Amino acid sequence: MKKSGMYNFLIELLIVIVFFALSMIVVVNIFNKGDVLGDKAKVLNEAHSTYISVIEKMKEYDGEDLDTYLKDYDLYRYHIEVSVKDNISEVMVIYNDEVLSSVKVMSMGDIYE
Repeated sequence: MKKSGMYNFLIELLIVIVFFALSMIVVVNIFNKGDVLGDKAKVLNEAHSTYISVIEKMKEYDGEDLDTYLKDYDLYRYHIEVSVKDNISEVMVIYNDEVLSSVKVMSMGDIYE
């Protein structure tokens, strides 16, 4: 009779340990996701003013070499990519191969898509 009580206690203790282990997995994943979101926010905050400046500059783009045209901006530091196709410029903020923000600008005009 006494051994049965001991086994029940050990089983209950094992269940509690498993519950806390599963809880820790969930908590670690939540903190990890928060860290990733924090990194994305940091990239967007750092890139914002450069991003807006590049968008405004691309309104006046007239087919020059992009590297020369945008030499005053540190695009690589802020993960900003600029592409032009058929007088439509696309300015994007990229983080870990994910587009965080994107705007299309009609060159030589004020039209945003």
